Amino acid sequence: MSLETCRPANSSGTSPLVRSPLVHVILASRMSGNISAPGRIVLVVTDLMFESRLAAAARALGYDIAAADTAEQARDALRSGPATLLVLDLQADGVSWQEVVTMAKEAAIPILAYGQHTKAELLRAARKAGCEVVVPRSVLVAELPQLIERARGWSRA
Repeated sequence: MSLETCRPANSSGTSPLVRSPLVHVILASRMSGNISAPGRIVLVVTDLMFESRLAAAARALGYDIAAADTAEQARDALRSGPATLLVLDLQADGVSWQEVVTMAKEAAIPILAYGQHTKAELLRAARKAGCEVVVPRSVLVAELPQLIERARGWSRA
């Protein structure tokens, strides 16, 4: 896999999700065989364009991806094998984020949740519900590789 496969066709040539130096270092190490796959990330996102950007960034870091756009699919993805992280769109159409958070907590999977910055009450509610990190979507875009790597240290125990 080359970094080119992670770049969208846009005027700037790269996405901020894969432009990070951290992504380049990890990707180079993975391509040389120095780092094994770090785990699996479950994405609960209903925006297909944004899901593909998130998945590309996570794959560039070497993670396997399981995508879900319903609570039932999220449950299946969480039960199908060990997951390193759940990335949750708090405003995913037709998905009860509370239900997904409960499932992830029961499975001891850390949660990185995001939503619009204008929905401060929603972001606060997600923090209160037990999400390890809750960020506005703009922060997720800017810092996803670093957030994913930091998730390795989050513990549900």
